[in-house]
Amino acid sequence: MIRRSSEQTSFFEDIVYDRVFKDKKHWLLRLQQVVDFEQFRPIVEQSFSEDTGRPTNPMLLFRIVFLQFVGDLSDRKIEEAVNYNLLYKYFVGLAVDAESPDYSTICRFRKQVGPERFNRSST
Repeated sequence: MIRRSSEQTSFFEDIVYDRVFKDKKHWLLRLQQVVDFEQFRPIVEQSFSEDTGRPTNPMLLFRIVFLQFVGDLSDRKIEEAVNYNLLYKYFVGLAVDAESPDYSTICRFRKQVGPERFNRSST
């Protein structure tokens, strides 16, 4: 059974994800097995504060921005892609029936974390 690191799941989430992704070899599925994204949590959490709106998991936003960078997508396009692409939704840790954070939240997160924080942490 495919497992994600998510706090909440929807009723059919495990069934849907297992049926869709079982025995698949997409690079995002392999990436999740190889890369420990939790190593970035301290950097992400210390640099991100959500001032308004509903609370959003910063690691979910980090994964969204990762997909955005890899796909060279705008904030609006990555919001749409995560909402409609089941593989993206799975990769970022959203329930099957959950909505992506809106484009302004994604933009604010990307600007708050910024590339300089990651450059400093790698030295």
